[in-house]
Amino acid sequence: MMQAKQKGTVFFDTQPHGAKVYVDGQLLTDPDTEESLHTPVRVLLLEGRRDYTLVLEGYNDISGYIDIYPSATVNIFRNFSQGKSEEGWGKPTPQIWLDQNVGTIRVYSEPKGAEIYIDENPVIDQSGNIAKTPVTITGIPDGIRQVTLVIPGHFDEMKFVDVYPGEESNIITTMRPYHTK
Repeated sequence: MMQAKQKGTVFFDTQPHGAKVYVDGQLLTDPDTEESLHTPVRVLLLEGRRDYTLVLEGYNDISGYIDIYPSATVNIFRNFSQGKSEEGWGKPTPQIWLDQNVGTIRVYSEPKGAEIYIDENPVIDQSGNIAKTPVTITGIPDGIRQVTLVIPGHFDEMKFVDVYPGEESNIITTMRPYHTK
């Protein structure tokens, strides 16, 4: 049986305010008035990766993507630059994980030696093994990432971390053992 897709919250804001928001090529509108929504605006969207384009007359369109997780809130804040709007006709530029769209995560755990998984995929170190704490992981695509730490005899720890391009995020956690005396 397939599980129904869940929704997550996205808060779009721009400087200056008043931009129209397109998600996966569709203009976001108020279901009651059918008028287009403008930034700042909070919306519920289905989980998964979504392309967005922010459009404001007199400014260059801004495009990107967001990863939406069930019952999590993602904040998108972007600054417009002066230019010509394509009014939504500008195709969202395909998102390639270039250097400027990646960040770094430093992961520490007590005890040390927890295996690291990002978005349920094992992080592989230079020797071909699953990376263990403490570790610094570079080249992580920006956006919200699910980081899971696994160590025998302890409960798995799952954390969500917001990765920003060119910046470092830290995860510091104490692993809980199965049995406490």
